[in-house]
Amino acid sequence: MLSPREKLSAAIIRIVTPPVATAPYFGAVLRGLIRRETPGLGTLGVTNRGVLMWDGAFIDKITVEELSVVLMHEVMHIVLKHFDRFSMLGIVSTSTYDKLEAAYLANIAGDLAINQELEKLGNLPAGGVTPSNPGLPFKPMPNGLLMEEYYRLLQQQAQQQKQQQSGGEPQDGKPGVGKGWCGSCASHALPQEPEAGKDEAGRSEADMERYRKQVAEDVKEHIEKKRGYVPGSLQRWAEEYLKPPKIDWRTKLARLVRSAVAYKSGAADYTWNRMSRRQAGVGFGAGRPVLPALHSPVPSVCCAVDTSGSMSMEDLTRASSEIQGVLAAVGAAVTVITCDAMVHGVKECRTIQEAIGLLKGGGGTDMNPIFDELEERKVKPGVTIVITDGHIGMMREEPIFTKVIWVVVGASGNTNPCPWGEVVHVTED
Repeated sequence: MLSPREKLSAAIIRIVTPPVATAPYFGAVLRGLIRRETPGLGTLGVTNRGVLMWDGAFIDKITVEELSVVLMHEVMHIVLKHFDRFSMLGIVSTSTYDKLEAAYLANIAGDLAINQELEKLGNLPAGGVTPSNPGLPFKPMPNGLLMEEYYRLLQQQAQQQKQQQSGGEPQDGKPGVGKGWCGSCASHALPQEPEAGKDEAGRSEADMERYRKQVAEDVKEHIEKKRGYVPGSLQRWAEEYLKPPKIDWRTKLARLVRSAVAYKSGAADYTWNRMSRRQAGVGFGAGRPVLPALHSPVPSVCCAVDTSGSMSMEDLTRASSEIQGVLAAVGAAVTVITCDAMVHGVKECRTIQEAIGLLKGGGGTDMNPIFDELEERKVKPGVTIVITDGHIGMMREEPIFTKVIWVVVGASGNTNPCPWGEVVHVTED
């Protein structure tokens, strides 16, 4: 007969240790949890800071298999960041228990999303909620929904019951994992759980993120090596988590433009073309040093617009918006060039109205004439921003006289318009 502490260890071994491992990819989180025995708790739960609170009386009532499913359930709340996702909806973790309490409904929603998949990994303890059996007073719901979708459905049902004054507490009014009371990791804090931010023994957010990253990597490896079942939501989460971070295109474009025109705002350089206003302080004539004057060079920027037939009216509207943004960022006149297979217009523009007047074309696509035109100019731009759908058939080598930024617009935009230059993809909001 195993003691509760031994049974807890056995359940973790059952989850992570080959050859019996049910879900070895959860090892990083399970090993990182801080175990805290809490007599009288009546259940098992995890805080959002990685503290595993458990009651020996509860563990005595269930099998090792059921306990392993309970632990996996708690880990799913952690790795899927249910606490953070509900915090973004304005739901505050609380230890109260009311059928209309937002924290309770949030926890139930998370349990519904998790348990429908965990059933394939083992038997849920008695009372564990599923979409087909969400527990009283709720009605069955469809499988396969997101946690947030279950939350909206639960809200609607709870509101209807409130209007009908049906009364009755959900479940049995007692804490229970997998049925709406899993701890602050699921936005419903346990009765004996320390207040948020006051649990000094908990893990830091950096630690929790490190555990999540390790789980994501282990899930990916588990799938690639076909070692067994992985819940669908966990697969999608791991794939998304391990993707390179996205950089907002506006931020990237603004950064590239600022770096290319760094001499504009607040910048200064020395020139010998005029006398310094401080020259009078040191005097004039033989033996007196000559001081250079300070000036702020005006940046030379070019905006080239692809006006070929593949550019839709929506794409050209987006291009006009980007030109307006560049004009605002530079604070000076910008050279605007329109081109399809040939240059149709070149003008120094200070307003967006002047730039829109140049939008002519509609023929084939060839961006080479843009750089031929710029190369012949006496004053060459420091940066050239080409707004295009990316289908340009670029043939020439990278110009050495200007920094090039390709701004790709349109749903069918080419992701790699050119082997040289910076690329910014304008995505829809």
